[in-house]
Amino acid sequence: MAEEAEKEGTKLDQILESIDLLFTRVTDIGLTQQRMRTRLELNTQAVAQLRLSCVSTSELVLHLRRPTAIPFLQRR
Repeated sequence: MAEEAEKEGTKLDQILESIDLLFTRVTDIGLTQQRMRTRLELNTQAVAQLRLSCVSTSELVLHLRRPTAIPFLQRR
Protein backbone atom coordinates (compact mmCIF):
# COMPACT_ATOMS: atom_id res chain seq x y z
CA MET A 1 0.00 0.00 0.00
CA ALA A 2 2.77 2.43 0.91
CA GLU A 3 4.63 1.45 -2.25
CA GLU A 4 1.55 2.25 -4.36
CA ALA A 5 1.16 5.64 -2.69
CA GLU A 6 4.83 6.37 -3.38
CA LYS A 7 4.44 5.46 -7.07
CA GLU A 8 1.36 7.63 -7.32
CA GLY A 9 3.19 10.50 -5.64
CA THR A 10 6.06 10.13 -8.10
CA LYS A 11 3.66 10.15 -11.05
CA LEU A 12 1.95 13.25 -9.69
CA ASP A 13 5.31 14.99 -9.31
CA GLN A 14 6.18 14.11 -12.92
CA ILE A 15 2.83 15.43 -14.16
CA LEU A 16 3.24 18.69 -12.23
CA GLU A 17 6.77 19.12 -13.58
CA SER A 18 5.52 18.52 -17.12
CA ILE A 19 2.76 21.10 -16.65
CA ASP A 20 5.29 23.63 -15.33
CA LEU A 21 7.50 23.04 -18.38
CA LEU A 22 4.49 23.39 -20.67
CA PHE A 23 3.45 26.72 -19.13
CA THR A 24 7.03 27.97 -19.39
CA ARG A 25 7.12 27.07 -23.08
CA VAL A 26 3.74 28.69 -23.76
CA THR A 27 4.95 31.85 -22.03
CA ASP A 28 8.10 31.85 -24.18
CA ILE A 29 6.00 31.47 -27.33
CA GLY A 30 3.79 34.38 -26.24
CA LEU A 31 6.81 36.62 -25.66
CA THR A 32 8.24 35.68 -29.05
CA GLN A 33 4.93 36.53 -30.72
CA GLN A 34 4.88 39.93 -29.00
CA ARG A 35 8.41 40.68 -30.24
CA MET A 36 7.48 39.60 -33.76
CA ARG A 37 4.35 41.77 -33.69
CA THR A 38 6.41 44.78 -32.58
CA ARG A 39 8.99 44.19 -35.33
CA LEU A 40 6.26 43.82 -37.94
CA GLU A 41 4.62 47.07 -36.85
CA LEU A 42 7.96 48.92 -36.96
CA ASN A 43 8.78 47.52 -40.38
CA THR A 44 5.32 48.39 -41.68
CA GLN A 45 5.81 51.96 -40.49
CA ALA A 46 9.28 52.11 -42.07
CA VAL A 47 7.98 50.89 -45.43
CA ALA A 48 5.05 53.32 -45.28
CA GLN A 49 7.41 56.24 -44.58
CA LEU A 50 9.72 55.08 -47.34
CA ARG A 51 6.82 54.83 -49.77
CA LEU A 52 5.84 58.40 -48.98
CA SER A 53 9.40 59.65 -49.50
CA CYS A 54 9.96 57.90 -52.85
CA VAL A 55 8.95 59.70 -56.01
CA SER A 56 8.14 56.65 -58.09
CA THR A 57 7.38 52.97 -57.68
CA SER A 58 10.64 52.01 -59.40
CA GLU A 59 12.58 54.14 -56.92
CA LEU A 60 10.81 52.35 -54.06
CA VAL A 61 11.62 48.92 -55.52
CA LEU A 62 15.28 49.84 -55.96
CA HIS A 63 15.45 51.10 -52.39
CA LEU A 64 13.77 48.01 -50.93
CA ARG A 65 16.23 45.71 -52.68
CA ARG A 66 19.03 47.07 -50.51
CA PRO A 67 19.48 44.87 -47.41
CA THR A 68 19.59 47.90 -45.10
CA ALA A 69 16.32 49.34 -46.41
CA ILE A 70 14.14 47.35 -44.05
CA PRO A 71 15.16 47.19 -40.37
CA PHE A 72 14.39 43.50 -39.80
CA LEU A 73 16.82 42.55 -42.58
CA GLN A 74 19.69 44.22 -40.80
CA ARG A 75 21.95 41.88 -38.89
CA ARG A 76 22.42 42.45 -35.18
